[in-house]
Amino acid sequence: MAVKQAQTLILGSGRRGRLLAWHMSAVPRTEATDKHQGFMKALIGTDDCIAGFTMAGSEAGELVGAVPTAVLANMPCPPLRDAVIAHQTIVERLGLMVPNTPPRLTTA
Repeated sequence: MAVKQAQTLILGSGRRGRLLAWHMSAVPRTEATDKHQGFMKALIGTDDCIAGFTMAGSEAGELVGAVPTAVLANMPCPPLRDAVIAHQTIVERLGLMVPNTPPRLTTA
């Protein structure tokens, strides 16, 4: 599910979540490819699972299998953070999500 759809569903129902966003320059792989344009966004629910994900950038196809698998498995972010993911891949950014996760979003 795209981030905007997930955010509307979560906040519209009074639930809480965290919105994470990165510029592609924050992805280690882009240092090697010199393709820094684009972004990644993830909406993390209160259960620490990915509720939505959007990416526009080089090698986005690398995440086509990883993100839906994590979503369908209801895998919380800490196991993604702790997983050993091959270095210098775009999917490596998933493991870097959790340490700097912002506070949860709440409705006013």
